[in-house]
Amino acid sequence: MAIGTILCASYWSAWSSQEAAMEHDKLLKDAIEEIPSTNDGDRGVVEINTLSAICFLFLASAFLVVLYKLMSYWFVELLVVVFCIGGVEVPTYF
Repeated sequence: MAIGTILCASYWSAWSSQEAAMEHDKLLKDAIEEIPSTNDGDRGVVEINTLSAICFLFLASAFLVVLYKLMSYWFVELLVVVFCIGGVEVPTYF
């Protein structure tokens, strides 16, 4: 049952992304002259070097250890508040 669910979800995901890509290509072909040219580069690309990846790994591990050691009601409430504040940030549209 689990394998069937995974296969169906994979097929559905590939099918819907293919439809979205075809629709996106159609919209780009129709409105190519309306899109302004920008020289900002790719805004969706984040370059990560080896040092920052290792630092992230250590910080995430330290956070999990602290979370395990300090698991109490007030700490969980603090995390909920912090994540709620992070989720309320104003989205940026580009």
